[in-house]
Amino acid sequence: MDKNQLPPLQQASIYDVRAMSEAERANLGYPVLVMRRWPQGFSWESLGLQLWLPDAGPSPELLKAYQSKQIDWDEFAKRYRIEQLNNWHRAGYYKVGKGDEGRRESHMSPLQHLEELRRQYGLVTILCHEREGHCHRYVLEQLANDQDAFSGRRR
Repeated sequence: MDKNQLPPLQQASIYDVRAMSEAERANLGYPVLVMRRWPQGFSWESLGLQLWLPDAGPSPELLKAYQSKQIDWDEFAKRYRIEQLNNWHRAGYYKVGKGDEGRRESHMSPLQHLEELRRQYGLVTILCHEREGHCHRYVLEQLANDQDAFSGRRR
């Protein structure tokens, strides 16, 4: 791997991660939750979580349009890419631990944050809800693994 090239971002379902042993979770590297809302029934510890990036999730309006079938998957993915590439955010924070003491003000986009984590930790795995089928984490994984996205060039 070229010294300037970042290791590829990986992805997994929170359900699969919760079922893993601690040794299996260690193979995920630095796990990051990329959902706008916290998943019900999951604890920080059950995911072996290091970071939660709410702004990496789709906007509430975009998610609602997709879930109510106002737009199809291709349109959802297109709009989600635009949100992420344009540094769209609503929460304006991220979390490194439970409760208010883990809350930090966000000063960079989720893609920039993920790039920095990959520089620091190497292996980073983004976690989200869906086990199979369409999920924004697949789009985010593609964006993060596209080196042109970070240099300001858009395809």
